[in-house]
Amino acid sequence: MEESSDHNEPSFIHTALHINYFLMAGNSLPSHYIGLDNTKISAMYFIVVALDLLDGLSYAMRTKFIEAIYFYQLHPSCYQDIADGMFGFIGGSFLRNDQYPELSKQENRKFAQGHIAMIYTAIAALITLGDDLSRVDVESIRKGNYRTNFAAQNAQ
Repeated sequence: MEESSDHNEPSFIHTALHINYFLMAGNSLPSHYIGLDNTKISAMYFIVVALDLLDGLSYAMRTKFIEAIYFYQLHPSCYQDIADGMFGFIGGSFLRNDQYPELSKQENRKFAQGHIAMIYTAIAALITLGDDLSRVDVESIRKGNYRTNFAAQNAQ
């Protein structure tokens, strides 16, 4: 590899190879990343940012990623859902109650909870993709985070 004399860094990058790698990872994470399913939305964030930096996101790919991120948004139907942690974005598809009916049982609802890190990475990825955030359920996130913070303060 040819080195530049100034900074001892490579003088070229195989942009197309990097774009292909991140597109492949965006479609299906390699098997050695299977344990990341509960944080898939974070992995998606890093994939989106990498593709954006490499100028490898077409309009169609942006739209596909936006829809994939919104798939992980929880839609509480009442305040009790919010109180149970069902707000914001979840990390992976295995947490979706509508995909896995066995998780819709009351005792398993505790696993389908929004997580502040997933909410952050989802919103950051949506901004990177140019989404207008109009579909983000800001009100349930606000109420859910207030409930979580209030509960944490009272537990001390």
